[in-house]
Amino acid sequence: MTISDVPSLSAQVSMIHQSAIVLENIFVDAREIADYLENMLDIGDNVLYDPNEHDRLLFDDDTFSSSRKYWWAMDMLSTIRQSIEQCLLAHNEMYNDLIWPAKGMNPLPAGLENADRRAGVAYTNLQELLKRFVTQQTRVDALRSGLFNASGVVESRASTRLGEIVKLLTYVSIFYLPLSFSTVS
Repeated sequence: MTISDVPSLSAQVSMIHQSAIVLENIFVDAREIADYLENMLDIGDNVLYDPNEHDRLLFDDDTFSSSRKYWWAMDMLSTIRQSIEQCLLAHNEMYNDLIWPAKGMNPLPAGLENADRRAGVAYTNLQELLKRFVTQQTRVDALRSGLFNASGVVESRASTRLGEIVKLLTYVSIFYLPLSFSTVS
C-alpha cells in the first residue's frame, strides 16, 4: 500500500491528531474529578488508631450525609467509567479503521507517527485513570457496605430493645388487667 492508494490520508492523520487532543482533554478533566473524589473519600490514617473516629465512619448522622455522599460517588463513578470506556472503544474503532491500515505504508505519511504516539500516550493515561476509578468505586462500595451493615446492627439492637419493652408491658398488663377487673366487681 502506498500513499497514493489512500487519497484521504491527510484527513486520517488529522483525525488521529484530533482524537489525541480529545483524549488528552478527557484525561485532564477526568483526573480532576478523580482527585476530587480521592480527597472526598480520604478517611485518613487516624481511623486506624482512634476507635471514635472509626465509629464515626460506621454511623450516619440525622441527615444521612454519609449515605448520600456514598450513593452520589457510586453514581458518579459508574457514569464516568462508562463514558471513558465508550471513548476508549470509539478511539479503538477509529484506530483500527484509519491508522492500522496506514502503518503498512512506506514511507509513513507525514505526521502519522507523531499523532499515533500522542494518541497512544493519551489512551494509556486514560486506561490508567480508568483503573483508578475502579479502585475508587471499590472503596466507596466498601465504605457504603460498612455503613449499612453497622446501621443494620444498630436497628437490630433497637428492635430487640423494643421487643423487650413490649414483653415487659405484656407481663405488666397480664398482672394488672385481671386485678383491675376484680377491684371493679
